[in-house]
Amino acid sequence: MQRGTASTSGGAATVAEGPLLDLSTESTWPSPYALDPLWRRAQTGTDFDQARLAERESADSLVTAVRVGGSLGRTALGALRYASDRREIRGRLCALVPGSGPATLSLLLDALHEVVTNAPLTEDSVARDGDAPCSEKLLEVSRRAELSPTDQDRVNGVLAALRTGAVGR
Repeated sequence: MQRGTASTSGGAATVAEGPLLDLSTESTWPSPYALDPLWRRAQTGTDFDQARLAERESADSLVTAVRVGGSLGRTALGALRYASDRREIRGRLCALVPGSGPATLSLLLDALHEVVTNAPLTEDSVARDGDAPCSEKLLEVSRRAELSPTDQDRVNGVLAALRTGAVGR
């Protein structure tokens, strides 16, 4: 299988707009993920298998898998921290934050914080076009009453990094 093919082949893995993202549930994995041994090994959460998955898939295809939700989405988020191109998808990842429930929101904020503070700087990730909409979404989320202090810190850290341009440095 080639880089990014798991999330781009076939309509079963395509996620339509609709219900809110839920990463706390268990659900049946759609094809081709369900049949892919590397995705299944990465599900166990071992760093080596998650890194192998991130090496094979692009950050963009991992975010597509996150959008499927459930344990597949959690597996993709786990692998995302190893994707060398993860900084480029900060806008797509940020778009998933509004409307998420507390458990999913916490996972997404953790991943987004890692992306904007630790991801390597590349030529393709320098463009900051998506940072303003991301900041707006995070400001909305920061006003939620159910936001934990840890998640509030993550939101503030991401906002500060986006504002100062310290993203990925």
